Amino acid sequence: MKGAIVLIENTALLRVRSYITQSDGMYHFSGLYWDVDYRLKTKYRGAKGPTRTLSQFDSREAKVINLEVRGLE
Repeated sequence: MKGAIVLIENTALLRVRSYITQSDGMYHFSGLYWDVDYRLKTKYRGAKGPTRTLSQFDSREAKVINLEVRGLE
């Protein structure tokens, strides 16, 4: 969904970065630390998605987390 805001929080430093999705709904964060957990949240026009976690123990090379926004009418 275009224009959704994806927030990623570094749980060790409590720093938050954001990304606004493009027309294909995709988002991408780079420069993440491999030894830290991250919390991801989405927002779109006042609606929010559930918080998801990207674990430092996820051993996949490319980590993909599909997010959703609830409460849209």
